Amino acid sequence: GALTGMGYGTLMPAAQAITVDAVPAAQIGTGLSTLFLFTDLGFGLGPVLLGVLLGGVGYGGMFAMLSGVVVLAGIYYAATRACRQRPAR
Repeated sequence: GALTGMGYGTLMPAAQAITVDAVPAAQIGTGLSTLFLFTDLGFGLGPVLLGVLLGGVGYGGMFAMLSGVVVLAGIYYAATRACRQRPAR
């Protein structure tokens, strides 16, 4: 529980800062709402979907698949962030 709280407490401010930096000022509310929508969907659907996956492939297979998802997400983030780099203000 404590590690989850520390991770979430570190991740969410960073995700919010990235979101605010990535969207135009007039759309910050929409951007943050979208961030929280997908965060809540992940918290709600993640355990259900991973439970089904766990039943089929076991813990090792589940964590292997999730590590692949994390790597792909990192590559996607790096690629799209490089396209949107802008000079410092």
